[in-house]
Amino acid sequence: MIPPSSSLAPYAPGSPPVPVEAAGFRIYTDLHLDGDRPHEIAAFAIDLRQQAADPNVERCHVVVLGDLFDAYTGAESWRAPAFRELVEAFRELASRAAGVWVLRGNRDVLLEPAHVAEHGLRVADGLLARLPGRPAALLTHGDAYCLADHDYQKLRRLLRRRGMRRVLGLVGAGGRRLLARRLRAHSRDAVAAKSPQELELHEDTLAAELERVGAAVAVLGHLHEARDRRLPSGARLRVLPAWEPGSRPWDLAALLDGRS
Repeated sequence: MIPPSSSLAPYAPGSPPVPVEAAGFRIYTDLHLDGDRPHEIAAFAIDLRQQAADPNVERCHVVVLGDLFDAYTGAESWRAPAFRELVEAFRELASRAAGVWVLRGNRDVLLEPAHVAEHGLRVADGLLARLPGRPAALLTHGDAYCLADHDYQKLRRLLRRRGMRRVLGLVGAGGRRLLARRLRAHSRDAVAAKSPQELELHEDTLAAELERVGAAVAVLGHLHEARDRRLPSGARLRVLPAWEPGSRPWDLAALLDGRS
């Protein structure tokens, strides 16, 4: 049972969703790429190159729905040797697709547009995606709606503050990597100790946000499990499972039509 609104953390969505209209959207989520697992990075790079080779991709936006990295520490994450092949694959795709977006998740909350501009990528907290003849869909990671998890929401708001980002910039890459390792270790222990209710989406807040931005469907990641249901408001919720090597991107039209 989801706690009442009076016991929830404040909703802090981040920047408004960016309106994008295209003939197609191809979606990945929760890749959690890590330099210690190079085979996963290589598998994703291969898939991106396959997308780039598809002539129809020029009419599509390719979207990573958050948590591309297992622990994003700053612009230096893109320069790590283990990610060199992936960066080249992203550049190739960005030169051919209508747009390539990396949305901020809970693992890559420090991601900034300036970190990826040279690779041709775009950064946002969410997209308001429109396909011809279909209702608008809100694409976002989903962690902003886990409002019963007060500790996480406090950390999320702290890391999104400009002042904190400036402080982390002064710490240096080594200090940020050390901080990231400690936060991940703490997070694993904390999540294991939390109840399922604390980790659940607050659907009333999500429904209100959909109404506010004019979307009829929410497409989220974060929970690492597939869901397809109607919210009490009548809006539709699609939650996508985490990416696995060899899996193909989700097609937004198929999601909206119930074909996937």
